[in-house]
Order: sequence, then C-alpha cells, then structure tokens
Amino acid sequence: IAATTINVLNAPPRLTGLSATPSVEGGVTVLSGTIEDAGADDTFTLDIDWGDGETQTVSLAVNGRTFAVPHTYADDNADDLATISVVARDDDGGFTSGVVTTTVGNSGPRIDDLLITPVEEAGVATLSGTIFDAGVEDTFTVTVDWGDGAIDTFALAADARDFSFTHRYTDDSPTGTPADTVPVVINVQDDDGNGEIRFPTTVVSNVAPSIVRLTATDLDEGRQTRLIGQFVDPGVEDTFTVEIDWGDGSPVDTVMLSGADREFEFTHRYTDDRPTGTPAERPTIRATVVDDDGGVDVATVSPLVRNVAPHIVGLMATDPLEGGATTLTGSIVDPGDEDTFTLVVEWG
Repeated sequence: IAATTINVLNAPPRLTGLSATPSVEGGVTVLSGTIEDAGADDTFTLDIDWGDGETQTVSLAVNGRTFAVPHTYADDNADDLATISVVARDDDGGFTSGVVTTTVGNSGPRIDDLLITPVEEAGVATLSGTIFDAGVEDTFTVTVDWGDGAIDTFALAADARDFSFTHRYTDDSPTGTPADTVPVVINVQDDDGNGEIRFPTTVVSNVAPSIVRLTATDLDEGRQTRLIGQFVDPGVEDTFTVEIDWGDGSPVDTVMLSGADREFEFTHRYTDDRPTGTPAERPTIRATVVDDDGGVDVATVSPLVRNVAPHIVGLMATDPLEGGATTLTGSIVDPGDEDTFTLVVEWG
C-alpha cells in the first residue's frame, strides 16, 4: 500500500443569468441570478453596489445558488438608468463579478387634500394641500395662477410635501356682482419634469361701503349748507355713486367717484326754513353710497336752518292835503324765498 498527498484547489464561482427588473423611483427592483461553483459545499457572499450610493452584502447558504435580492430606489437619476455591480465570493476566497443595468423611471407628483378658502375683497385666501411623490428625494416647483392676473412660483424642498400659500384679492371681479367665482390653476412639477395640474376655485365676495363721517353746517334760510362725507370700502378697485337727497323736495344730487376717492363734498341752498310757523327747522339730508357691485350704505344728517326776520327798506309816505289820502310805500327784504308776510300799519 502506498499513499500520497494532493492539493485540492478551489474553483472560483461564476455568475450567470444576472438581471434586474425595471422600476420607478420609490418602487422595488429585484436583482436575480445564479452562482455556479464546482464546490458542492461552498457558501457564498454577494457584495452589491446598487449604483445609487447604497451597498448591500447578502450571505447565501450551500443550497442558495440562485438569488433574488430586492432594492428600493429613492430617486431616479438624470438618464433614468442604474448600473448595479455584483461581486460573488465563495468561502475559500474565490470570487467573480458582474454588472447589470436597469431602468429606474421617474414617478410623477400628485396633489392631495387641495383646498382654497373663500374670501371677501381685500382679504387673504389660503391655498393648501399635500404633494405625494414616491421619489423621496425629489424637489418641486409650484406655480399658482390666482385667477386675477397674479402668478406666484414657489420652490419646495424634498421634505416640504405639505404647502400653504396665501394671496390677497383686491376686488371681486367682474363688476356688478355681489360675489364672484375665481378659477385658480396650480401646477406642481418635480425636478424630473413630471407634474400635475389642478383647477380649484374660490369665491371672492363684495364688501359694501360704510359711511364713517357725514356733517352739514347750520345756516340761515336763503344761504348754503356745506355737506362733507367720508366712507370706507376695502375694495381698492371699486367705483362709487353718491346720491344726496336734501330733504326739501329739490332734485337729488349725484356724483361718481373713482376707486381712490373716498370723500365727497356738496353745497346746497335752502330757500326757506320749513315748515311755516317755526323759528328754525332741521331738514333730513340722506346720503347714499353705492359701490359698483351693488353694496349700499345710507347715512343721514340734519342741519339747523334758521328763519331770518324780514326788514323794511325805503319806507316812504306822500304828503296829503287834509282830508286827503297818503300813499305808504316800501320794500320788505327777507332771504326766505318762500316766506309770506303780514304787514301791520299804525297810521298815527
């Protein structure tokens, strides 16, 4: 009997059928393949570089020659491709390597829980919502057309998925309505150019003007009062009609004011203190302000109109012969155009 010693050399493994399923950002790709090795009792280690900065080591048992390893890509890259490098090692130090390329597509954003608040003119509306995107590293550009000529653009970081934007509506447009529905357009684009557009609407309501000051000077009959008024209205683009009823039967005075004008001034002559038989009266002046959307406010003021006593000028009497008649002449001066008079003469 004779004996000899031999060296049994390790045979390195070999990778076959290496592939990776395509996916989208936030989705799962599966790396699969088979390790071929003559060593029936060998175990193996896979060192995987997923091509996105992530690495992974997987241990395979003796009977684990076929593998399927999942991986989630947080984001897609510029060309939507991921190159995966694999090194397979057996337990004796033998190794082999392989490379496979897969597609990682972009997943577009979606707008959830979108809401815009109704508002009065000159008030601030709030547009809020949440962006859902499977690409956890995506950043976003949000463009909002507020429907009144204003457009805003906002940049959101990857972790800023909840948004709340505000906008002031200066007027309810168009003119002539108590409230208007305003179409808003919101466009959300991720950093890969995919996006979603939504079309919410808000309601902008008119606010009626409010008269905050109305004064009229006291006067003697036959003279003029000076009426001064001021009102407020948050609608900076509103125009207004001011009507003044003087309370004495005279025609109503009307003036149109532009959006910037919030004050008015009139003068008016009262020909008499009415009614007859009183030393002074207070007519009621009624001021009405109407905006271009039909909002109305009314205020009144009552100046004192004083009676002015008459006086006689140019009083003359002719010289008569005894037994004859004299003629008495003169003029009554009184600013009250509508006054009537009683003349009492004591002949002496």
